Amino acid sequence: MATATGEHERRVVKGAQTSSSPVRTRRRATARAVLAVPVCALVCVLASVGLAAAWAPAALAAATVQRPLLEPPVIVETFTLLACDSRTTLGIEGCLEHRTIVMDRRIDRDIALLFRLLHTDGERRRLVAAQESWIAYRQADCQSQADANAGGTLAGVDAATCELRDSTARHGDLRAFYLGLEEGAPRAPVFP
Repeated sequence: MATATGEHERRVVKGAQTSSSPVRTRRRATARAVLAVPVCALVCVLASVGLAAAWAPAALAAATVQRPLLEPPVIVETFTLLACDSRTTLGIEGCLEHRTIVMDRRIDRDIALLFRLLHTDGERRRLVAAQESWIAYRQADCQSQADANAGGTLAGVDAATCELRDSTARHGDLRAFYLGLEEGAPRAPVFP
């Protein structure tokens, strides 16, 4: 028995310098287990908030990143603004585009005001979703109306006229929304 113990002690002392030592392997395994418990706990917590797909080191980095704040949407037009000239078809289209840009900025101010008047993030998210849906609607509606003159220079005028008309209607809708909110809000800001 003393021989076996002596051999084991020699092996431990001799093996302490190598990575295959039973004592060293046990320490590494214990260290991994101790580290794995907090990492597993963090992953479980992150899983409960929807970040389960992240690997542990990435999850640690993700835990320090804040979600972007909820902000009112801003209309971004995709057309290249043409010069305004009432003597040409492209010039008329440009004039309509300039008026649409002015109306877009007005709608952006309307949305920002309504956004501030809403009380909860849920209400704000629904306003954002409604505005994004309206922008998609306006684009589809005006493309459809421009199809009547597809291939001709009037197609652009039709689309620009439609965008201005839909935007003017949206401004009226937002004003009505504001008036409904204003009734219950003393000292509400003036609608733009």
